[in-house]
Amino acid sequence: MSILRAPVLVAVALAGALLVPASTSAQPARETTAGRTHVIADCVHRTVKPRKVIATCGDANVYAVVKRYGSWRAEEAWGSGRLHLNDCDPSCAEGTFHSYRATFRFHRVVDTRHGPLFTRLGATWLQGGEQQNAQYSLPRRRL
Repeated sequence: MSILRAPVLVAVALAGALLVPASTSAQPARETTAGRTHVIADCVHRTVKPRKVIATCGDANVYAVVKRYGSWRAEEAWGSGRLHLNDCDPSCAEGTFHSYRATFRFHRVVDTRHGPLFTRLGATWLQGGEQQNAQYSLPRRRL
């Protein structure tokens, strides 16, 4: 009779183990997706750690080329490279692009049906010996 009870006891023990909640030390979903926060870098495609990011999708007069990432985390990413700005002189169609060494910060994460997405690009660069800072809104969906 004890031979018949052993499989039943094992089955009950296994079922009970499956019903025990996961450890309370488990991290929130956002934390477990570290490195998975995307950005719409070319105004169309979602990607992680893009090389080129168009900051102004309407006219592409501002774009960043990220040569190196210092970090890419769920809530924030940092990188460095070159910022390209059109001076729009005499007009944006006839303007000249100027390139500056810059640091970049991706931030302001929103949750989308495809997962977390960075929606801001901060840039810091020197222009004429003075530090410049700018914030650009990035698309929340493909354009």
